[in-house]
Amino acid sequence: MSNPPYIKTSDIKNLSIDVRKFEPKIALDGGKDGLDVIKKIIYKSKTILKKLGLLAIEIGYGQHFKVSQILKNEGFREELLVKDYRNNIRCVLARFYN
Repeated sequence: MSNPPYIKTSDIKNLSIDVRKFEPKIALDGGKDGLDVIKKIIYKSKTILKKLGLLAIEIGYGQHFKVSQILKNEGFREELLVKDYRNNIRCVLARFYN
């Protein structure tokens, strides 16, 4: 399971003070679109996972569509979507098929 930084750089200033003040920026900042580290994890996992290996990755609110496209383009197939208490997709489990 990976819990990468997935917050857009421009959104960090809007986080609650307790998060902004006490969480390291490197743990929050996912780049311009919030997907910089997620993309790296997906690309790198292709060389680490065996065929049919499973990747579990936490994503931010509203990122599912883009992450789903990246996974598909890189040879993964979604197996399970985990939602939070507000019914937002927050975790994707995807199997590597290439």
